[in-house]
Amino acid sequence: MGLSITTHDEHIKKIFEPYSPSIRSRVQTLKTLHKENISTYAFIGPTLPLDPILLVRMLEGLINEVLIDRMNYTNKVKAIYRKAKLEQYLGDDYFHLIGMELKEGFEKKGIPVSMCY
Repeated sequence: MGLSITTHDEHIKKIFEPYSPSIRSRVQTLKTLHKENISTYAFIGPTLPLDPILLVRMLEGLINEVLIDRMNYTNKVKAIYRKAKLEQYLGDDYFHLIGMELKEGFEKKGIPVSMCY
């Protein structure tokens, strides 16, 4: 069983996913499932602005697998990035760098990673 966690930052989550459950509640759900010996995964997608080190720490010990996907932009999504002054996170370079940092961080913890892009 898995959940999507698109960022470690609640402020960023509220910009892009204002009506979704909090990051804290998603992490707590994964923790509860993992304690019950239910195999869990996190879907980091679409990847929003995040700190890969903090996200790995947040999920370490709670998941058995990670799937990572990038943001696919429509004009509406681009407008949200611009309005929030987050344009630096729109480029392919960002997704490549963050994707590789996440992959490396999780794999160092023994958590398998699948890249969906």
